[in-house]
Order: sequence, then structure tokens, then C-alpha cells
Amino acid sequence: MTKLLGELRADEIAEDQTVDGPGLAAAVSVCFRMARDGRYSSEARTAFYDSGVMLRDQMKILLAEVFNEGTDDLLEANALIKTVNADLAATLADVNRAADTIEQLGALVTQLTKLVELGDVLI
Repeated sequence: MTKLLGELRADEIAEDQTVDGPGLAAAVSVCFRMARDGRYSSEARTAFYDSGVMLRDQMKILLAEVFNEGTDDLLEANALIKTVNADLAATLADVNRAADTIEQLGALVTQLTKLVELGDVLI
């Protein structure tokens, strides 16, 4: 569940109440970089681009959301953001990892969709 505007003070919002904005922004940026990288297949570049678009759209919504402390879907999403960023970094170094990373991006999109729905906000 999300908190309503005016119910809280900005200096009292804990890290476990918001999406990992910097981590999510990094994932979006790398997805778009990889979408232009000729080392990947056309299908992989399209998947990276599509993932970047979805993650960017979800990020725009979720950056404004403040969740109740300990919200399991948020904790899982923030952990998955870290995992995806590690996978993206590894895939930049080894293009053969693209399929696994694209699968992880799909899992992240799914998890963030749960958060968007939890906040009663639709893309």
C-alpha cells in the first residue's frame, strides 16, 4: 500500500519505502545503450529497447510512490534491480549472456508492474 501525499515528511521516508531510483535509472540507461550495440542480435537489441521503454515508464510512476515500510513487493523489486544491474554489466562484457539478462529484465518488469498496481496507478 502506498502513502498519500501530505501524510509524511520527506526527511522521514526510509530507503525501504521507495523504489531504488538510481539503480533503476542505471538499468534503463544500459538497456538503451545495449539496444544500439551491434554486437547483439537484432532480436536481442529489440528486447533491450523494449525493456528500457517499459522500465523507464514504470520508473516515472514509481519514483513518486512511497510504500509502507517492509512492503514485500518493493523489497523484492529493489533486490531484483541490483541483480539486473549486475547481469547487465556482465552482459556488456560477454555478449553471450544476453538471453539470460533479457529474461531477468522481464522478471524485473513483472515485479515493477506489481508495484505500480499496488499503488493503484496504471501505465
